[in-house]
Amino acid sequence: MHRTHHLKPLLSVFLTTFLLLTACGSSQSPDPAVETTTSQSLETALSTGDRAAEATEPAPAADPSEAAEAEPEQEPEEPSYDVIPDSYACTIRVSINPQVLLYLDESYKVIGILHENEDAIDAYGEMKLVGQPLENVVDTLISTAEEKGYLKEDATVSITLEEVTDTEAITDDTVLRLARDTARAALETTEKEVSVDTVISEEVQAEAHIEKTMVTCPDCGGSGIFCPGVTPPEGSIAMAYPSCGGSGIVACRNPICDGGKCTRCGGSGKTACHGCNGAGVNSVDGATCNHCGGSGKTTCEYCHGTGNCDRCGGTGQITCLALDQHTECATCHGTGQVEE
Repeated sequence: MHRTHHLKPLLSVFLTTFLLLTACGSSQSPDPAVETTTSQSLETALSTGDRAAEATEPAPAADPSEAAEAEPEQEPEEPSYDVIPDSYACTIRVSINPQVLLYLDESYKVIGILHENEDAIDAYGEMKLVGQPLENVVDTLISTAEEKGYLKEDATVSITLEEVTDTEAITDDTVLRLARDTARAALETTEKEVSVDTVISEEVQAEAHIEKTMVTCPDCGGSGIFCPGVTPPEGSIAMAYPSCGGSGIVACRNPICDGGKCTRCGGSGKTACHGCNGAGVNSVDGATCNHCGGSGKTTCEYCHGTGNCDRCGGTGQITCLALDQHTECATCHGTGQVEE
């Protein structure tokens, strides 16, 4: 609007000059029609000046507070330590307290990692584990957990075959046993008693039909039972019986038993007559021996004529004398099977 005020005086000067020139150029009185036209021209000029001033007037400045409301400040994104591949053969979860999910390809190389808790980010977040073989990564996870105080006495390192997406490449639990053996080797360098537990998820068992490779427990022979055997009291002349291995039976340890046969009579049930020393006749007068009736043999006093060991009845085995001391095998927890 300020420009309009400056324009009006200029237009007035212009009009005055124009009227004087018109008066000087003619001795006659001004024509009323000319005055009317001049007046209209002046109004038109003033109106045009107002519109021009309005068009050139700058727009009011924007309110800073309104701009702040329109575009709120965005908080910086937290750094991501996870690498999730589009495709993979299987996943292995390693849980100490830091817990990570490892994505593997068909050659057991780690191609991705998911840090599943804050401890995992603290322990492994800055490490470059992707691209390394599974053995190297598991060894690093164990040693780092030990260095940072996460590996506690009597702890358990749990290793789970969580998912199998390539059933042609992953057909058994080889990858799980590889991770387990690597973890056990890494733990041997520590001074703590730490166990390793392996698990195959129910999904893998049901969909990929993969189970653990098991063998007969070497400590109980597959019975699932620990038998301490029987130790005779100190000073006793009784013989100690060996452990039955959980079977409930042991070999007969009767001194006269040879696999169930009586060793005194050789299994015949007869021994030489003590009266005639097996001759059948009296050594004094040659008369028939009244002990054996002339046969020279009498019933074996050890087997009572049966020819078999009287303790085992000829079987060569007896019931374990330590049945009441049997306990569950600590190695296989009573299953009789252990992982290969």
